[in-house]
Amino acid sequence: MAQLLSKTLIVLVCLVFFNPAFAQPVTGSHGNEDYKEPKSHEKFRKRRITVAAWQINQLKEGALVVRLNTNQILINELKKRGQDDLAEKARLEQAAININTIRAYLHNYKFSPVYFLYSNHSDTLLKGTTSGVFVDSTLKVNPAITMKEKFYLLADNDFVYNSSIGFVPEDSAKFVAERGNLHLQSFPLL
Repeated sequence: MAQLLSKTLIVLVCLVFFNPAFAQPVTGSHGNEDYKEPKSHEKFRKRRITVAAWQINQLKEGALVVRLNTNQILINELKKRGQDDLAEKARLEQAAININTIRAYLHNYKFSPVYFLYSNHSDTLLKGTTSGVFVDSTLKVNPAITMKEKFYLLADNDFVYNSSIGFVPEDSAKFVAERGNLHLQSFPLL
């Protein structure tokens, strides 16, 4: 009897999980097909190229905003643990990285105006503030630096993700959750 029940259970499980009638379509955000499917990948690729071309054309008259990391969470945690020397070392290392990043952009990037801001000021920029958040080449926030351009793109140094989001309308982007896989490699800012 137990053997018959096991076989019946296996057949039932196979019918439910492998039967196309029970299969759910793979969808991305907002009901779009998952971009990892070969058929929809070409559609995504064409859309991505179109959006990228539009962004490049807008950038000609716009600006590039480079986000500089602060490492503030690490620094605060080290200070909380009484490791002030390590906190200062982390702060100085991040400052050196940020200065080198600024120098690299100022020396090599000539396509549009470029501005620099600390990562903890990103929300302020998103809310429309275009002055009092940008830093100069000495890493000081300089209120005299004002972004006059209406269009900007953010440049950031981060980890590369295998995204599951695809294209999302801007007004709903903050409600979308990433389900992709993290690839432990970073890409250079320049």
